[in-house]
Amino acid sequence: MRLSLISVLSLVTVFLAGGSALPSPTSPSDVGGIGGVDEVDEIAGEVLTSPDGSQYLKLSEGFNTSHPALDLPHLLELYQAGQPLPTLPGVPAAPTEHPGENRFMNWAPNPELKCQTSGGSPEQSDVLALAQDLINIGKGGAWCCHKALGKTCSTMMWRNSAASDLCHWDHKKVCTPCLKVGNAVKEIGTKCGKAGKAGGRKRFFYYEWFIFGKKFDYEVNAYRIQ
Repeated sequence: MRLSLISVLSLVTVFLAGGSALPSPTSPSDVGGIGGVDEVDEIAGEVLTSPDGSQYLKLSEGFNTSHPALDLPHLLELYQAGQPLPTLPGVPAAPTEHPGENRFMNWAPNPELKCQTSGGSPEQSDVLALAQDLINIGKGGAWCCHKALGKTCSTMMWRNSAASDLCHWDHKKVCTPCLKVGNAVKEIGTKCGKAGKAGGRKRFFYYEWFIFGKKFDYEVNAYRIQ
């Protein structure tokens, strides 16, 4: 009688284990990643804040800069179609409001605007239209990036006769909010206008080391497409 009871209990245990304890092939624990969480894409980089209160993004060294979130002409098409803009993996959207001055360290230099308008500059109306394109995608949280390692400048966007580059003198893959870039191009278009033309650059500064103030600079320009 005792052996029969043990056998029955063993059969019940095996039945219960086979019916509920074994994971099915489609259970979450078997689908991509630990604990059922899909593996995420490579993190695009790190968002840092400069002493003037502005944010910038340092792209990871090996990050693929052909990511759709960095294709500005495509982002403009999506904006015009009323569609949401793609985002960079592991990185928050760029600020969608133009930040005010927040200088808590008086040695943080002001941005520098230099007008370079001549007869060979782009049409002022094209510069202003280009600025508005950048502002529009900037309102969607887009980052404008210097993507060309080994080169000083990366072309961001163009409109008819006008184009704009983001230039970084240390050749690093650094991004700034497109809203900030668009406002810089707009300032070139409004303050540097002369006889229907406009051209120039605006240089910004940021600090990678907060305490010791290791300074870097980058600039946004507006020039005529060749």
